[in-house]
Amino acid sequence: MMGRKPSVWGCSLLLGAFVFAMPNMEAADASVRLANLTQDMAILNRQVTLLRSEMESLRRENAQLKATLSQGNSRDNVSREDLRTFAEAMDRELATLRKEFVLGDAKFNKELLNKVNATLEDHGRKTRAHIDALEKKINANRPPKPQHPPTVNHPTTGIVYTVQSGDTLSRIARNHDSTVPWIKAANNIVKDTSLQIGREVFVPQNN
Repeated sequence: MMGRKPSVWGCSLLLGAFVFAMPNMEAADASVRLANLTQDMAILNRQVTLLRSEMESLRRENAQLKATLSQGNSRDNVSREDLRTFAEAMDRELATLRKEFVLGDAKFNKELLNKVNATLEDHGRKTRAHIDALEKKINANRPPKPQHPPTVNHPTTGIVYTVQSGDTLSRIARNHDSTVPWIKAANNIVKDTSLQIGREVFVPQNN
């Protein structure tokens, strides 16, 4: 027995059902895309809020540093180590922010990410320049470190000599069987011009 052929009416029903379902499928797909986009934008908004918070924190730290310098003698309040510590902390925070935004690079607008990175770089350059200027100012106002003669082992025996007119360290050392480094170390002399007429100096001698 021959199988029954599908009627024209049945085929029309199937085709009509398929055509009717197409708009619903497209609408569902559009809804999914919209939901994904909304989720991405929410994540982006959270990251922008975090960025603003971190940038505000950096601005507060910078303002606090300026206020510290304006109080009293800057040499007593801020050291080179303080500035270096601040700069390193700032670099770490900027690196963390930059890493978080790069992780979203595949989802979010690259142009926006580039602007964010440019803002971070600009803020970092300005802050580091400010720190360098402050460090130079502090170094310029810092008194020079006292000079000390190099440590030299010298005999503990010798004579006490009173400096006369025309004396030099080499002359004293030569006339009293000593050496210039010994005399400098024994009397904490940094420069030969430190000799003054009438000054008593200890002249180490080997017995």
